[in-house]
Amino acid sequence: MKDELDLLGEAEFIFRGAKRGKKARKGKPSLMAHASGSSAGVLGRIRRTVAKHPQVMVKVSGSARGRAHLKEHLSYITRNGDLVGEREDGTQVIGRQAVVDMAAEWWGSIGAGRGKAIRDTINIVLSMPAGTDRVAVERAARAFAAGEFGGKHDYLLVHHADTDHPHAHLTVKALGYQGQRLDPRKGDLQAWREGFAGQMRAQGVEAEATPRRARGQVQKGVRQAIRHMDKRQASRVSRWKIEQAIKVVRSGDVATPEAEPWRAATQERLKKTKRAWATLARALDGQGDVDLATRVRLYAETFPTTATTQRDQLVSAVQAGIAKRDQEQVRGRGK
Repeated sequence: MKDELDLLGEAEFIFRGAKRGKKARKGKPSLMAHASGSSAGVLGRIRRTVAKHPQVMVKVSGSARGRAHLKEHLSYITRNGDLVGEREDGTQVIGRQAVVDMAAEWWGSIGAGRGKAIRDTINIVLSMPAGTDRVAVERAARAFAAGEFGGKHDYLLVHHADTDHPHAHLTVKALGYQGQRLDPRKGDLQAWREGFAGQMRAQGVEAEATPRRARGQVQKGVRQAIRHMDKRQASRVSRWKIEQAIKVVRSGDVATPEAEPWRAATQERLKKTKRAWATLARALDGQGDVDLATRVRLYAETFPTTATTQRDQLVSAVQAGIAKRDQEQVRGRGK
């Protein structure tokens, strides 16, 4: 059987994530090795992707800065102590006073001499689609936290069951036991997705963590940006993009591309992804796996023919929001 990278060929880029930060990368295998490990691993990943098995969601939801913010966040994820939290050493944090005490303990070791811009925690959300076994998600989240941060950083893991999507909040103390700081980069986030997906599979759930581009999605979704546009979570850049989209809709100049080079680059990424899947299908044909090659081709046929830019998505989201508001106003006048 061919070496895994020979099998992937040009398609290797669609499974490859960004490089991890130097500190995170030290002593770690490459992302491709972490994700696959063998040709069988590559084939398994391809099969799960084209079968559209559930994708894990791992995101950094923010960070706590300062004593008050730290206490506020730990209280939030534990619902003011009503939910049980699990620390790195296995200790359970139960009740409001235990949460307050933990916040004070953490601050006591990180407060002195810290810079004002320093992040005291990295707040992570681990989530699966609705319908996923909640017990499996809890066990996978616990194993992921221990495997990624155990022995290096203290953390508080809290499982939430108040939404259709089973998820867990993992708040990691940025300052490690040996004085190292957790400062995740884009590549670290993808590696975390890979790790969580692996733990979900260990629980019997065929989950995947395929990069967005491998699924023909060349732009991030904008629904969350729209939802948070009036909240503190929205960055200045996100807010500016949304405001520009609103201006475009109000001016009626929707059809005119604002930045044609960006549109062309987005379209080229989509073409490159399609070519990569076609190359992979031919490689599978060449080694006799005609069934998987056929499924790969069918999967790639579901990709859009024209790439949608983030500007297009924002404009569409704003238009939909305005239309919904107008409909509600009409219904209101009819009562």
